[in-house]
Amino acid sequence: MQNPTFVLPTCPGGTRKVYTFWKGRVALYAILKALDIGPGDRVLLPGYTCMVVPSAVMFAGAQPLYADVEAASYNVTLGTLEAALQKCPPPRPKAVIIQHTYGIPVEAAPIIEWARSEGMPVIEDCAHVKGSSYHGAPCGSLGDAAFFSSQWNKPISTGLGGWAVANNPAIADNLRQVRKSFLAPNVGEIIRLRLQVYAHAALFRPRLFWPLMNLYRRLSEWGITIGSSCPKELSLAEPSRYGKTMSAFQEGLLHRGQTRADANIKQRRRLTVIYQQELAAANFSLPLIPPNSTVTYVRYPVRVKNKDALLSVAQRESMEMGDWFVSPLHPLTDSWEQLAYEKGSCPMAEELCRTTVNLPTHSKVTTSEARKLLATVTTVGESCD
Repeated sequence: MQNPTFVLPTCPGGTRKVYTFWKGRVALYAILKALDIGPGDRVLLPGYTCMVVPSAVMFAGAQPLYADVEAASYNVTLGTLEAALQKCPPPRPKAVIIQHTYGIPVEAAPIIEWARSEGMPVIEDCAHVKGSSYHGAPCGSLGDAAFFSSQWNKPISTGLGGWAVANNPAIADNLRQVRKSFLAPNVGEIIRLRLQVYAHAALFRPRLFWPLMNLYRRLSEWGITIGSSCPKELSLAEPSRYGKTMSAFQEGLLHRGQTRADANIKQRRRLTVIYQQELAAANFSLPLIPPNSTVTYVRYPVRVKNKDALLSVAQRESMEMGDWFVSPLHPLTDSWEQLAYEKGSCPMAEELCRTTVNLPTHSKVTTSEARKLLATVTTVGESCD
């Protein structure tokens, strides 16, 4: 099944226009606008995500509705989406977002067929995706539209940034018009981002992950650097100048990143093989991948009973290890109700937040660093199996 019938045709001419934005969440916001989603509407999405996704929904005037995820794949399924809808009073959601978490493809075919029967366009959250595919089709080409992120820790980085694609020509036309109405980043924003990109390239090494991350967060709080999320956004208020396009500087980085994508994918898959072999030998469960799919992990997830203890050891030993997701609305640890999330409504997602760490797959991770990480995980970490 190389070309499944649920995959929508590309735009005329066989290519899709890429619409670039200041951040990936802004690309989602633009898609919502292109779908005419606004006040009084609902959007169905995973209850295991970054808070910027439901924030974009709310900034568009709509209300998020959360579906739980499957533990083995970290993704929504048709069953979890239908269960969320059964608890949902009218009106029905106007769109559904499916997230390819960590780069793992969603089991998309039944979801897309079901969404069509419900009259809901499907938006793919491809923030973690570069190189993953489902039944021969690249993730991002399965639904009606998709958004990608090129933030610091994503498969391709432009410092900050994101882009949107539309597989439906009508949505593509609307998206083009929406983008025209957005602001361009100002000179100060571009200069600050340039400096951050150069600093990151010069300074970042896996052994410096923890001090640099803490420094970046502190400088962002003080307004010295441009953070992934500004303090106003973390307080759940729409930032000023939220709807912005990508700068020419970012687009240049994006183009270079795309030309190097094959090497990027090869490195991530090479580290994945190392992780999988060692973890399987130590009786840790591996993520579930849909049949006839390929995955390129942006981070490799591992479930442990003692997440906090393992992260503490990694920090003490200067090893890069991620905590995605600390909550169903990462990185928020409270105030979930302000994003319309009811605690306990997605129990499996909340359990994953308590038990999942992730391992880096980027190009600066050496084989010896990967094996040191694995030794720590398999000796200190307690498998959930």
